[in-house]
Amino acid sequence: QSYNSLGLALLAQQRYAQALAAFELAHANHQRAGRTFYVGVSADNIGMLHRRSGNAQAALAAFAWSTPMFQRTQGENSYDYWASNTERAMAQVEAGQLAPAIAAFQSNLQAAPGIFGEHSVYVSSETLRLGAAWLRKGDLEQAGPHLQQALALTGQVMGKDSYSYSLVLASLAQWALAGGQLAQAQQWAEQALDIRVRIIGSDNPDTFDARLELAAIL
Repeated sequence: QSYNSLGLALLAQQRYAQALAAFELAHANHQRAGRTFYVGVSADNIGMLHRRSGNAQAALAAFAWSTPMFQRTQGENSYDYWASNTERAMAQVEAGQLAPAIAAFQSNLQAAPGIFGEHSVYVSSETLRLGAAWLRKGDLEQAGPHLQQALALTGQVMGKDSYSYSLVLASLAQWALAGGQLAQAQQWAEQALDIRVRIIGSDNPDTFDARLELAAIL
């Protein structure tokens, strides 16, 4: 697992080429040794890297092997399958495959309390992903309740001053804007920006994104 560990460390630094090389070495070594589970772990890491670097199609090619493998060998109520299915669904969203992504988020959201407990970050984050996918599809009626629920859950689990809370606020601002609720959209966008300035600083790129999102509403 040393190459996978190295790859994850490089991925955290956004050194994508070096991380990919490490993951591919891990994948090849585990394949030669017949370690199916760790081949899946390596493939999942490759998929995650491609998704984060903006190559959704390459990510989906990796998950096409790893996600079914985890489902088959670890079961649908395992962490490994749940995490792989979530990563694949996020890549599907980025590739414009919204229907299968929404179905995956819904399935994961049903399974999450049994795997992680009712009050876990996994439940709140998957609720946000589902709401954001509905929003991207343009279904405001479906998106709204999930985003509102994600806000409540994230406030309970992570706190109302957390970066995660600002992410939900930003999605709610986009939802309100799409529905013509300009005052509410501005309020949520301002809250998201205020949180980011306080916890990650005014010069952070994510804070800059929040400023741009607010400016688009004003």
